[in-house]
Amino acid sequence: MWTADATRSQPVAATAASPHHAVLIGRYRSYSQWCPTFRIVLREGRPWLISPGGVEGPDPDMELVPIGEDLFRIGTDPRLPERLRIAATCNGQPVTVYRDSCRYSRMSMG
Repeated sequence: MWTADATRSQPVAATAASPHHAVLIGRYRSYSQWCPTFRIVLREGRPWLISPGGVEGPDPDMELVPIGEDLFRIGTDPRLPERLRIAATCNGQPVTVYRDSCRYSRMSMG
């Protein structure tokens, strides 16, 4: 399986991607004026949040680290406070997620 890598012009091979991670791929939107949109892509089989509006971490591209059922830490450093939680699904696909306390709706897959 190949997935598009948003920062490179060539695809990256996805290795041992969890089916739970693969369903996250897509673009999410909110009415937040600080971060109205972000994307989730797979890089080497792991989910990454790409936030052109910025994140509270050291980099606009942050790995999503599973820390519970439907819960991810945004960034690999355990001290980082931002979280992404899957709130609602339809046919196994997330349609609503919360990035900290801000609600985002899925706009597209891939």
